[in-house]
Amino acid sequence: MPPAAVKTLRDLLYWQYAKIISGSAGMGKRQWPFIMERFGKLQTGEIAWDSIREYVKEREDRDHCIYCERRARLTLEHLLPKALNGPDDEKNLVWVCAGCNSSKGARRPYEYYTALGGLKAAKYEVPRIAEGKYLKLLYDMLEEADLLDVDVRGIRERFCPECDLGLVCRREDSVGKLSPLCLDGVATIALKAAKYDVPRIAEGKYLKLLHQVLEDAALLDVDIRGIRERFCPECDLSPVCRREGSVGKLSPLCLDGVATVVLRAA
Repeated sequence: MPPAAVKTLRDLLYWQYAKIISGSAGMGKRQWPFIMERFGKLQTGEIAWDSIREYVKEREDRDHCIYCERRARLTLEHLLPKALNGPDDEKNLVWVCAGCNSSKGARRPYEYYTALGGLKAAKYEVPRIAEGKYLKLLYDMLEEADLLDVDVRGIRERFCPECDLGLVCRREDSVGKLSPLCLDGVATIALKAAKYDVPRIAEGKYLKLLHQVLEDAALLDVDIRGIRERFCPECDLSPVCRREGSVGKLSPLCLDGVATVVLRAA
């Protein structure tokens, strides 16, 4: 497990990145005094995340697989799998050979390396380019979700009960402990929440507001035909509905659109 100084997800990201710095300096990933020093500088901001380094190195090695380092015909692979709602942009993509792409499948990087060689492999053997890009992607995601400062207690209470890596953690004797698997698990839950869950309080207040707006306009009982005839022609969400295949169908977007048309008319 990481040292006692690593208390939050932010710390864990910095700790893993400090090991990358140590490895890149030719010192390996177990030079603890050097790693601890770099970890401290990442915490204080004396060392900034270098958003360019991994991309430059990747372009230099475009003929070699990021994972096995063999020269091969390469294909793009998602670090956070698309099957788990991983984003389809450059931050989440690396060039790998067909064999490694197939072997990794829909697993996350630390989950994959744990399967290959246990938690020790996840801590020390993820290739620099893949891990560097992955850590920066996770930092941005967790910052956006306001989860960077969640500590181990928060992880146990909020994330462990619904994390899909529980069996892996039990096998590796890391249940309730900070490990790289926590980054995989929390990121996956955050992605799922961003895709499917409107925060309960926000949605509850919004629905009450809409009810009042539509009640005042005597529109609560408008049916789908009325929406198509009276509101769809002037609704500004038509491009979104076309993209989502929901034109002329009742969906939450109808609430947004009808309320907006009503407020403009008022």
